[in-house]
Amino acid sequence: MECWYVVYIKVNNEKRVAAQLARRKIPFFLPADNVFHSAKKKTESSDFKSLCFVNLQEENLKILKLISGICNIVYWLNKPVVVKELDVNIIQHFFDISDCHSIHRIPVSSDEPVSILNLSPGEESNTEIKLNLPTLGYSIIGEIAYQSAAFTIKENIAV
Repeated sequence: MECWYVVYIKVNNEKRVAAQLARRKIPFFLPADNVFHSAKKKTESSDFKSLCFVNLQEENLKILKLISGICNIVYWLNKPVVVKELDVNIIQHFFDISDCHSIHRIPVSSDEPVSILNLSPGEESNTEIKLNLPTLGYSIIGEIAYQSAAFTIKENIAV
């Protein structure tokens, strides 16, 4: 059965690793922001510095060690970290709908669910939302347009 795993990537190797994973037809998700340096040049930067989510069967994890730019698989209690499909979908949706992400470390907790909090309820401008990922030990704060904030937050909590 295929599961989502987390791998460490060498600094500034996100695009190279993404290209190699795509070439090998390995499903992956690399959370990234579009960063504009000028009107003509657009680059991407990874929000989870040096982390990438890959979807593989556990017996195929050794293939990842052959990919240039991947340092290691993330382990917790001597086992590869498995991320639920629902959690990866929520993370992907969060990055699709929000901008200006800031990442914070939080205590790791394997039994807490992913949660989304509205940090600025009732404000008429952009709304800050917070995505807690206790199984990974991260909390992400993003900003979304006020008009879509209530719908987005309710939609994700219902998932």
